[in-house]
Amino acid sequence: MCRRRIERQCSDIRRAHPVLAHRHQRLLFLQNTSISSGLGRVTLACRRVCLYTQRQRVLVLTHREGEAIKCWECNSHADPRCADPFDNTSLPIAECAARSLQHYPGLAATMCRKIRQKVNGNWRFIRSCAFLGEPGEGTYDENYCLMRTGTYDVFVETCTCNSKDGCNTAPHHGGPLWLLALATAVATWTLLGALRQ
Repeated sequence: MCRRRIERQCSDIRRAHPVLAHRHQRLLFLQNTSISSGLGRVTLACRRVCLYTQRQRVLVLTHREGEAIKCWECNSHADPRCADPFDNTSLPIAECAARSLQHYPGLAATMCRKIRQKVNGNWRFIRSCAFLGEPGEGTYDENYCLMRTGTYDVFVETCTCNSKDGCNTAPHHGGPLWLLALATAVATWTLLGALRQ
């Protein structure tokens, strides 16, 4: 059942976005080789391939053909004007259509990204064009943010947006902590449900 679903999704994606088709062919090969390896690995490989295929499908659906976005590109480590509060009057805005990634040929930057990180007590802000991620939709500030903390006084918040040119200017004011906890619980529950199928 998973194999048929993957083949159907791959053909849908090939029609919608041929650049990513080669990645799905490789995943289908992975699943085919796992079938001959034993029953236990079939299920695990099938789940991984299905989840990866669905994630790539989201990427294709959020890619806006023909639209280019302009974003601020700077790093507060090299240029203090990039820090919050952001002074965009003296920095040029970058055309993201001119950017490309070697490991994702043909993939266009369709969002802006702002990274706020604290390492050993020092804050850094990095603003750039974004190729992968999820734009905020329907949120009060149109940002989609992921927060990560680690050991040794490390904190990283990555926000992506595509609501307008230069949307990676404003500081992100986080919502209530209970909302963050609820979103994390729902995401975990959804992922576990997908793995059980």
